[in-house]
Amino acid sequence: MTDTSTVEFEVISLEACRAGAVIASAAVMLAIDGVEILTQGWLIRRMPAGHVEISAPAFRCPKTGQWAAAVEVPPELQDAVAERIAEMLRAAPW
Repeated sequence: MTDTSTVEFEVISLEACRAGAVIASAAVMLAIDGVEILTQGWLIRRMPAGHVEISAPAFRCPKTGQWAAAVEVPPELQDAVAERIAEMLRAAPW
């Protein structure tokens, strides 16, 4: 068994959605050692200072009412996915 894994990703879709601070939503296919996992609900929010925040899918915990990550991704993968989504967002016609 190896201590490393090959991880690839592809942003499958980026859709505008005007819901408060949320300006778009994305779906991302993660491939870990060839096993594909579709993650939907990456949120793109406009922040008060004008910058954009991109976060992995989350859900509201039924017990606490707090938001929790639906998928825990390592920071380096989160950053790479967020950068790709940001590139697509800059190129989006809307």
